[in-house]
Amino acid sequence: MNIKNVELTPEMESSLRLFSPIKINETFEYVPKAWREDDIPKEIRPIFTLRPLSGVESIESGDDMRGTVKYAADGQSEMLFNHGKYVMSVCRKGIVGWKNYLDIDTGEEVPYEKGLAYLSPELLRELSNVILSRGQLSPEEVTGLK
Repeated sequence: MNIKNVELTPEMESSLRLFSPIKINETFEYVPKAWREDDIPKEIRPIFTLRPLSGVESIESGDDMRGTVKYAADGQSEMLFNHGKYVMSVCRKGIVGWKNYLDIDTGEEVPYEKGLAYLSPELLRELSNVILSRGQLSPEEVTGLK
């Protein structure tokens, strides 16, 4: 059966997307949200090259997130998650490069070879979310254009 000969409604396509094969060898470019707001010039926008995680990588990365339950004297409980290792696991696997990532103080480019240590926690969390939700981004979000 050839799916190209079958017409799917947008609703059908949307419900099947989560179960479609992941194109793990494809990369995509992403401009973080902060650089797409407030009319920041395109010339100084960093472009991160990302790749989606395979299903196996995504599930295995989840093993890095550990949780504990904290019980209070009043009987209330609270779930506490250590998700930092999870975010870093996703970023190590999903960030494959960047260009034009500039130091705001010096104006110099921070080369990808320097490593993830130069990225802020906020940026790492955003990139992790983008890597994990690759199939849900609009074309404008992927390219960083408004």
